[in-house]
Amino acid sequence: MDLKGYSNIKGLAKIGAIAAAVVVLAAFSIIISGVFAVHTADVVLTPNTLVCDTPTTYTMTVTNNGPSNIREIKIYDGQSGDSTPLHTDTPPHTDFECGPAPPNWTMTDLTGTANHCIYIPNSSIGSGDIIEDAETRSFTFNATATTEGDWAWGIETFDSDNFWLKQDIPLKVDCTPPGTTKSFTGGQFPDDGDAPGVTHWISTETGVLLASTDPLLEDGADPSGVDFTEWRNTLLEGDEPCNNYDACLSAVGDGEWTTYDGAFQKDQESCHLIEFRSFDEVGNAEDTKRQCVFVDDTPPALEKVVGDPQIPCEVGEECDYYVTQDTPITLSCTDVGEHPSDNVTIHWRYRVDDGAGFGDWQEHPYDGEEKSFTFHESS
Repeated sequence: MDLKGYSNIKGLAKIGAIAAAVVVLAAFSIIISGVFAVHTADVVLTPNTLVCDTPTTYTMTVTNNGPSNIREIKIYDGQSGDSTPLHTDTPPHTDFECGPAPPNWTMTDLTGTANHCIYIPNSSIGSGDIIEDAETRSFTFNATATTEGDWAWGIETFDSDNFWLKQDIPLKVDCTPPGTTKSFTGGQFPDDGDAPGVTHWISTETGVLLASTDPLLEDGADPSGVDFTEWRNTLLEGDEPCNNYDACLSAVGDGEWTTYDGAFQKDQESCHLIEFRSFDEVGNAEDTKRQCVFVDDTPPALEKVVGDPQIPCEVGEECDYYVTQDTPITLSCTDVGEHPSDNVTIHWRYRVDDGAGFGDWQEHPYDGEEKSFTFHESS
C-alpha cells in the first residue's frame, strides 16, 4: 500500500470536511441573520373605546419599526385557524366591511372565506409603496360592535423576510350608562335618604350633593369611566309636584344644564324640581333623574306665655315678670312661611340670678302640644 497516497487522500478528506463545515456555518449564519432581521410594528386602533350598536369606521395605523420592510397587511373580522386558532377575542359585531386601500395599495375582501381583508402594495418589493422602517400606513374598516366587554381586532403584518407578525389590538365596548345618586348635607326633612314618594324640605343653606359611578362591564372589565355629571333646577309654579310624586315625575324642567363640580344650593323659597344625570366617556347617557323639594327658609314663630301667679316688672327693672316656683311657663309655636315643613322642635334654657352661664338646652318636639315648665330654684 502507498501510505503516502493514503495520507494525501486523508488530507483531502479533511479539507472537504472543513469546507463542508464552512458551508454549514455560513448557512446557519444566514438563518440567524434572517431571524434577527424580521420586523416589529406598532399598531394604533382608533377609536379603541366605544358604545354598543354604533356603526363605526375604525382606523388601524401601522408603524414599521424595522428592520425588514412590510409588504402585506391582513385585518381580521373573526377567528383565524381551526386547530390552533388566532384572534379569538374579536368583538361580536355586524356589518363588517373592508375599507379602501391606501394609495398605491390594493385591497382584497376575503371575509367571506378567510375572515380577513388583505392589503398589498401595487409595486414590487423595494418600491416606495411598501412600508419601510419608520414609515406609517393607515388602513380602515367598518363594523358595528354589539356586545360590551374587552375585545380585540386582529391584524397581521408580513415582511420581506417572509415573517408574519400577529397582533390583537385592544378594544373596549361599553354599553351601560353611569348611575348618579343625590344626597343633602345640612338641614333637611325627613332625613330618609331621599326616599321616593315622600315630600322633602331643605333650606337655602342645604348643600345638594351628586355622586356618580360607571359600573363594571358584563365581563367584569373596567368601564370607560364617568365623563361628567350635570344638573338643572327649575322653580315650579304651585306645590303639587312637591306634594305628589307622580306630579313630580311629569313636571317639565327648563333652563340650561350646569356641569356638576361640587355641592350647590337653592336660593329661593318655593317648590323646586332638581334634575340630574351623568355621561360616560363613550357617550352613554343616564336617564334623567329628578326630585321635587320644598325650600323653606322661614323660621317658626315662637310664643311664650307666663302663667299665674306672676307680677310684671316695673319699667327700668332688668326682668319681665316676678314668678313663683309654681308659675307655669308655656311654650308653643307656629311654623310659618309659604311652604312650612311643620317639623318643629322647641329648644329652651335659662339661668338663675344673672349667673355666669345658662344651663343645658332642653328640647321638645312640637306637634301642636304646648310645653309647660316651672322654675324650681329660689332667686
